[in-house]
Amino acid sequence: MWHFYEEQMKRLEGLSQEPVLFEDVLCQLHDMLQPAHEGCYTLADIKRTRPQSSLLFNTMFDLHKFMAYENRDPFALRAEQLGEEGQVLSDWDRFARGEYLR
Repeated sequence: MWHFYEEQMKRLEGLSQEPVLFEDVLCQLHDMLQPAHEGCYTLADIKRTRPQSSLLFNTMFDLHKFMAYENRDPFALRAEQLGEEGQVLSDWDRFARGEYLR
């Protein structure tokens, strides 16, 4: 993981972005994936935490998605997920709402 992290940080520096500490990234991933064995991510851990496991791959391989995650606004994200009556919308409902408003 360290090798991939170093490569991402070089890319971040090339874009004049502030680097994120490896310890912070590792702590976030550990909290999200909650591996069965400390410091070891298995396929079972990744499958068990499927929505959050994409962050592991985005962090290590996809700089643009990693930057989008790091720069997100959690309050705006939550507001986007809620409908007009306060219920949580599905992906389809959010897509349909966006198409309708377009």
